[in-house]
Amino acid sequence: DTSGVHKNIIAQILSEMDGLVELHDVFVIGATNRADMVDPALLRPGRFDEIIEIPRPDRKAAEEIVKIYLTDDLPVDRELEEQHGGHDAAIEALRRFVLDELYGENKWVKVKLDADAKEAIKTVKRKDIVSGAIVEAIVTTAKKNFVKRVILLKKSDRRKEGLSLKDLEMAVDEEC
Repeated sequence: DTSGVHKNIIAQILSEMDGLVELHDVFVIGATNRADMVDPALLRPGRFDEIIEIPRPDRKAAEEIVKIYLTDDLPVDRELEEQHGGHDAAIEALRRFVLDELYGENKWVKVKLDADAKEAIKTVKRKDIVSGAIVEAIVTTAKKNFVKRVILLKKSDRRKEGLSLKDLEMAVDEEC
């Protein structure tokens, strides 16, 4: 019975937190990506002094996040560099591609909901589910796609290869 386990865990957490009242310079930090499922007993006054909600990144914030993971030193597909007039412009094109795929008006994703939901699958805009973790996962998956692709090439062709729009497109599809 999972509800019994849940109640035991919550009771244990509350008991431990109550024991911290007399300690000084002790901070308890809780984090969740499902605030709607937090037991109300944890949110009663005196449990946590501050509750801070960190919203999903808008396009401008995601732009900063994608720069952290899609860095200027990555190898880029030679054709992409030629098409955009150099390495830096090609990197910017890759970053823009990711952002357009996540924040474009006609970009959708199917989300599988939990068993209690009225519908099993719901279609939502990608921008409504974007998080820094998703941006990071997309770039990491694209890098893996690139490495897998390069491994299959002859050694003489490997130097010509770099991260491509196709690598990112496959990664966006996979992560979304």
